[in-house]
Amino acid sequence: MFSDLPREIEEEILSRVPIKSLRQLRATGKRWYHHPLFKDPKFIKRYFDTTPRKYHKAIVLNEFRIQSMSSYVDERRISPSRFLLVDPLDNQKVDIAHAFH
Repeated sequence: MFSDLPREIEEEILSRVPIKSLRQLRATGKRWYHHPLFKDPKFIKRYFDTTPRKYHKAIVLNEFRIQSMSSYVDERRISPSRFLLVDPLDNQKVDIAHAFH
């Protein structure tokens, strides 16, 4: 049974599970919803350090504004390197609607 596993093995298994599945796992009951591993900063850091990055952040420039965007890129279908990065400081037609820091 999973509850009989040592914490290190449990961490190793859960660190390989996609984030979407971890959310679904937490919804299955109190044992998983209140599991101390999900609140452990070391596990969270390890999780994000070991899981492959499939989400890419980008700045999108269209005719009227610059927008930040997170997107899922299926690298088997399109290469992220095919996107063109434009420097907004070189463009006189740029309008920045909101600035965040």
